[in-house]
Amino acid sequence: MILAKEKYGLRGREVAEHEAHFIPFSAYTRMSGVDIDGRMLRKGAAGSIANFVKELGGTLPANFDESSDRISRAGGTPLAVADGERALGIVYLKDIVKGGMKERIGQLRAMGIRSVMITGDNPSGPWNLLVMHHRAHLGALQDMAEIADQAVGYIDRRMRQARRRSPSRRAARARAAAAPPP
Repeated sequence: MILAKEKYGLRGREVAEHEAHFIPFSAYTRMSGVDIDGRMLRKGAAGSIANFVKELGGTLPANFDESSDRISRAGGTPLAVADGERALGIVYLKDIVKGGMKERIGQLRAMGIRSVMITGDNPSGPWNLLVMHHRAHLGALQDMAEIADQAVGYIDRRMRQARRRSPSRRAARARAAAAPPP
């Protein structure tokens, strides 16, 4: 941000003068950005940015996918950046566990609270964190897919229980039992 401010002489309060249209991040598109002065600037997941660039008729650098995969395998999050049909590059966002987390998670565990790490941006990121050394230190991370499966199962069970206990459901069964046979 500082580089952009210095290079283009922009201040946050001056962006409105450029009639900028901000595109908020969404889990569906997995990217965000701004349309400003005829440019379509985007940042987001490498696959989403690749599709964005290709849809506009652009091509990707030969090492685009390789760079993204290398960052993912190393436990980072690849953040791709594009200016319209031109892919500008991939930023390596390093996932770092803050100091003191081992102790905090230990305190939660002592209280009977299970800690989980939930991410959605890079399925291999949590795994790499586990493999590298955080598993031994934290002992509390769980794969997102497992958590999602557990959550879906729990919600499904609760909804079925609620339907069985529903007053309208009981009333409908009572009416059906009291009705004369056809």
